Amino acid sequence: MAVSAASAGGSVSGGGGCGPAACAMATAQSSAWSDLRPELLDIVLHRLHSLADRIRFRAVCRPWRHIALAQPLPPLMPWLALGNGDFLIIPDGEIHRMDVPDNACCHGSCDNWLFVVHDNGLCSLMNPFTKASVQLPSLPKVAPHNELLSDAKFHMTVVPPASLNSPSDLLAAVLIRDFRDTLFSFCQPLINSGSFNGCRQGMLISGIAFCHGKLYVANPDFMLYKFDLAVSSGGNRYSSMKKMTLLREELQIWPQDIPLSKEDYHIIRRYLVECDGRLLLVRRRMQIRPFAKCDDLLETACTCWFDVFEADFTVQPCQWRRLNTLGRRALFIGKYCSKSVSSEECEEVKEDSIYFMCDYVKSDQSVDPLRDSGVFNMKTGAITPLLSRTNAALPRHFGRWCLSWFFPSEAR
Repeated sequence: MAVSAASAGGSVSGGGGCGPAACAMATAQSSAWSDLRPELLDIVLHRLHSLADRIRFRAVCRPWRHIALAQPLPPLMPWLALGNGDFLIIPDGEIHRMDVPDNACCHGSCDNWLFVVHDNGLCSLMNPFTKASVQLPSLPKVAPHNELLSDAKFHMTVVPPASLNSPSDLLAAVLIRDFRDTLFSFCQPLINSGSFNGCRQGMLISGIAFCHGKLYVANPDFMLYKFDLAVSSGGNRYSSMKKMTLLREELQIWPQDIPLSKEDYHIIRRYLVECDGRLLLVRRRMQIRPFAKCDDLLETACTCWFDVFEADFTVQPCQWRRLNTLGRRALFIGKYCSKSVSSEECEEVKEDSIYFMCDYVKSDQSVDPLRDSGVFNMKTGAITPLLSRTNAALPRHFGRWCLSWFFPSEAR
């Protein structure tokens, strides 16, 4: 339901001028908008799932704006940050263009904060709605800055907590991965304006997530590690890593009940995500055609299945337990941002589902941003399109931004 200020506040004109009766009718009709009962407006407001419609609602009149600002509203559907800085609205396909710096690119997000890397090497967390910005220390000098921006060799994930108000909060954990090892970096920008404090590990990392205030990472062999974080006298954080699980070779085996053509190969991508107090590992199975005529075989990749495992911390060492259902929740997974959303809070979210995107292509490739994206149903195994309609004019070039989920908060 869309409500515009123009239609709500417009006057009614008659054919022969405005006499007393006509003016009284116009006054009655224009004032009727502000006289609607609050409980009716509340019902209308909670059925508006579009940010644009909510803004139009507040623009009708002061009573409507007061009602809209006086109560919390259900969260909006996540947006998809495209390579050129535009945002795709799920599932309607609308395009929103936000005022973001031209000399910067996005390397991930958390809730309504974007992790932005500027051309001069500076980093920041930016809220595109409020224009609030938190300056972060410069990245470690482990590679030329143009390589960091191109995303050719390095994987960066930012995982700030929900609050940005406490100086003790660990605002960012960034991992930069090459073919040799991983550099974990941490900072508290409200305390320390120097550089990221980190540690180097001789291992590859496939997932990173906060859960119960702890930082966890997983490697390609599905082994889980926990960072023990502490505050030094100078306010910086240092870390040590503890192995939580043992090698599970059976997790690498392709299930017999999932068909795989003899001409195809398969690859696996892994994601860590916190879900309602649980730490989940999502395994994404993809098929590729090795004899396709293309420069990059990943251009032929097609997602066919997902498995979800929960970390069971009640046993030592920790074990992965397979989950057959997510209940009333859905997972939005991606290389640069993964999060769970409750379908009870956000009505448009399909419960017991996994929303995924094509997050494995290079940022300089010209591809359809919705290629190999969709919604996986945990009960049936069916994959449906990410958008309910496809009339949006989507850009076919990724640009400099990394494809990432974005979770907008209510713009006030």
